[in-house]
Amino acid sequence: MPENLSKPKEILLVEDNEDDAEQLKRVLTQIGVSNPLRWLKDGAAAKSHLGSIQSQADAPAILLLDIKLPFFSGFEILRSIRGNPVFERTLRVVFSTIDDTATIKQAYVLGADSFLVKLVLVEDIREVITSSQGPWVLSESVASNDVV
Repeated sequence: MPENLSKPKEILLVEDNEDDAEQLKRVLTQIGVSNPLRWLKDGAAAKSHLGSIQSQADAPAILLLDIKLPFFSGFEILRSIRGNPVFERTLRVVFSTIDDTATIKQAYVLGADSFLVKLVLVEDIREVITSSQGPWVLSESVASNDVV
């Protein structure tokens, strides 16, 4: 079996705030997501990394994307991958402290699959991940809706 089919696909977390990043990592662990996680701290690193991906097999399973980032905003990151078939199976979850209707609408227009308001709770992430079909790996207890 080719190596890229035998290992879980990566989750890409783009978040400049270390405390928020650590909280999201804890939430993913609590709900039983066992994919490898890559944490990028700004929009420039995210654009560079995403721009280097040439195939769906190398695209992240999940993109967890803050809106307010240094260098390039989450909106600009979404715009850069919108319509690119390489990322068509990537679950794009946007999160922010901004919760006004215009911000949320813009995220969806640019291709977000879900918008969560910080602080992101275990139940929020569990709902988004378990309700979407994708190449992420959940432990048996979470997949069967047990309480974590």
